[in-house]
Amino acid sequence: MSTMLGTLYNETSSGQVSAHEIARPALLAAIERLAALQQRGEPFVVADLGVAAGANAVSVARLVISEFMGRRPGEAISYAFEDLPLNDWTVLAQTVSAAELPCFTSFVPRSFYEPLFPPASLSLSLSFITLHWLSEAPRLSADAVLAMERHTAADVAAEWRDQAHVDLVSFLRLRATELKDGGEGVYLMVGGGAALPVHEWARPPSGGPSIFSVALSRAVAAGDIDEAAAMAASVAYHLRTDDEVRRAAGEVGASLELLDVTSAEVRVAEGRSAEEHADLAWAIHSNSILSSSGIGDEAGERVRLHLRDVVATEFGDSGATISYVSLAVRRRPREANAASEEGAVAPASEARGWDPMWLARALADPARPTFLFGSTPPRDGTTAAEAAQICAKFVARSRAHASDGFIVYDIQDESSRNAESRPFPFRRTIDPSEYAQHFPPASGKSTACSEADEAAFASWLDGAQRRNHHTLNLVGPSSSGDTPRISMERAAALVNERPGMAFGCVTIAERHLTKGTEHLNLLRKAGYGAKWFISQAVYDAEATIKLLHDYAGECRRRGCRPVKILLTFAPVGRPKTLQFVKWLGVHVPSAVEERILAKANATESKTKEAAVLESIDALQRILQMAGGCGVPLGLSVESLSGFREEIDGCFELFRRLQATMLDSVCSPWAVRWYRVPVHSMARSHSEEQLAADAGPEMAEEEQAGSRAAGSI
Repeated sequence: MSTMLGTLYNETSSGQVSAHEIARPALLAAIERLAALQQRGEPFVVADLGVAAGANAVSVARLVISEFMGRRPGEAISYAFEDLPLNDWTVLAQTVSAAELPCFTSFVPRSFYEPLFPPASLSLSLSFITLHWLSEAPRLSADAVLAMERHTAADVAAEWRDQAHVDLVSFLRLRATELKDGGEGVYLMVGGGAALPVHEWARPPSGGPSIFSVALSRAVAAGDIDEAAAMAASVAYHLRTDDEVRRAAGEVGASLELLDVTSAEVRVAEGRSAEEHADLAWAIHSNSILSSSGIGDEAGERVRLHLRDVVATEFGDSGATISYVSLAVRRRPREANAASEEGAVAPASEARGWDPMWLARALADPARPTFLFGSTPPRDGTTAAEAAQICAKFVARSRAHASDGFIVYDIQDESSRNAESRPFPFRRTIDPSEYAQHFPPASGKSTACSEADEAAFASWLDGAQRRNHHTLNLVGPSSSGDTPRISMERAAALVNERPGMAFGCVTIAERHLTKGTEHLNLLRKAGYGAKWFISQAVYDAEATIKLLHDYAGECRRRGCRPVKILLTFAPVGRPKTLQFVKWLGVHVPSAVEERILAKANATESKTKEAAVLESIDALQRILQMAGGCGVPLGLSVESLSGFREEIDGCFELFRRLQATMLDSVCSPWAVRWYRVPVHSMARSHSEEQLAADAGPEMAEEEQAGSRAAGSI
């Protein structure tokens, strides 16, 4: 927030103070309980998060201090004010200093989506009218500034809703760590209600676009800013309903007791001039608009003048109606719930910085390639401890590779696809979501589960949610002879009903050569909500090239954006693996088959190199012929057998395919690093043992990683 905007916010933000009354009963009740629990001689520690320039935060601080001191006179109070590093800290410090609060004050320039205070150090945690701001903005229509505008597409709105859910859960988990046992949190945000929250700045009474969209359009028409800047502008917040707030609080119920959720509509800037009304709206939203659009302060001032005209036309001096929701929680005693907290994968992982929706966003992001490493669950009967050890070994070997995450496949018999006997015997495995839960603690990365069991899909989803999975890949029946008991459309709908879950689907390029309609299948499944596609293993570059071009062309014809396709590659260096690939229905060109068979009796190193080169050649051909067609691409690498040279080839193949793809986009890329537990970095096994343990227990004649093509 620039100095000018910090001052402007302080001058206008009293128009929001009436909304504080919604949270006032919960706040007063919290202070009364906390004062009764306060240990003599210990400071009463309060943190207010997202305080902006401080005018309203000082008003809240005066109330908190007065109420607490009235019950516990003479006790020391420590009061922290938090906001982003780019906040106007000069104005905030001046505001707090001028208030002469009778307490010890401190300032915390960090995001409230990260740890802020030591564990069990806070008595009272507050955030007033900030939690609707998200950690980052998902994609948004070019003609919209806010995600809740009337013309926002349903799938776009769903992405913002999912991001808001993940952010609120993350926020509450962080605060649960910081609160003392019995400590309380009171959080007020824009939103609330049983249905769509009321927000007349986003959805004006006239029925048109948001006041910000109209102001930007007028600025473009007047030549004050260019159209590209206006189309890039966005405001990174989402308004949650009462139920969405309760659902997020429910996910951290082991740590935080939900005390109250209250919402109400408030008239904002009522009785103020249209100019003051517009300046309040601009002071709140300008940072987000300016940073996303790239326009400077001077151009921003011209947009503000247009906004004043828009507000005068839309509202006059009557103000606008906006709904707010208050959430109150209390920290449960740690001893009473230590077991349930300790057993939850997500909180431990997120404390290291793991973002559970990172993989879903990376897969859906068309602006960057995505890289996955494939794995398969251990065989049925493997204990949880054994599964965790197998996972840790796989992660240890893949740690040197810059993958975005992992994909755990659901292995099916698939005998219905082929009358011939299966080249590798089928071995049942543990549930993919059960195995996948071990990856975040071991690697700091998320995992996509490829699920194919439809018999009790809704129940399976419940279990996946309990294991904190957010990223699924839905797979259709393995053959036309299989009759699924749940359609792909229905399965997609069940996933879409769960906040914080995203899904992709499978695409088979060979099917496009025979039927010519695979590009339409992609569009149909994207319409169900699929955010990405993962291909069957690629050996025939020409089939993939044709599919990519036809898909891109149909998207242009329909005026929609193509969804990312991850191309899967699996090294084949043995005749038996080749036989298995063909048994799965994958088309292997005769020239490729001949080269594989020619190297079958070569040394292990030459067999591995030949298998890797086949995949590199295929990717280079695809990038050369279809890399610029407009379809975003990514990579996934997996092993189809238990042969050591083919497993070793996967790790070499990942590195070289990634380099090939990144070289093709001519842009620099960076690796995002996390701190992970020391025990998961231990390499007490030889490379040969790590290779043997990379997936299920595998002998030479056992299948170890076939593509899931099960029965949803």
